[in-house]
Amino acid sequence: MESLHYAQHVKTGFRTVSVSTASIELCSPSPDRVLLVICPPSTGTLTISIGTSVVSGEGLNLEVSDSPLVIGIDNMLDLPFRGWKAIMSAGTASIGIFEGLYYAHPDDDD
Repeated sequence: MESLHYAQHVKTGFRTVSVSTASIELCSPSPDRVLLVICPPSTGTLTISIGTSVVSGEGLNLEVSDSPLVIGIDNMLDLPFRGWKAIMSAGTASIGIFEGLYYAHPDDDD
């Protein structure tokens, strides 16, 4: 029952980001983000990192056949809160991103 209560405090959304061979911001830092899911590219290799910029191959790499990368506070500590950068090894790809943001109900004590 506690999981259901927690879920009622999370709003999720989906968006796509176009990523090419230049480092870009995939998502900005957010103290309210409790879940971040990054889908693999449809071609090539996507590299993501939490640094000021990212270099292809130097970070977390997602390839076409990979499962989406799930970054949640339950298993990744503060990583969902961080800002993430991305770069493609070659070409350009649309990357799907799911985000879950925590919000408190006005009539809740927690």
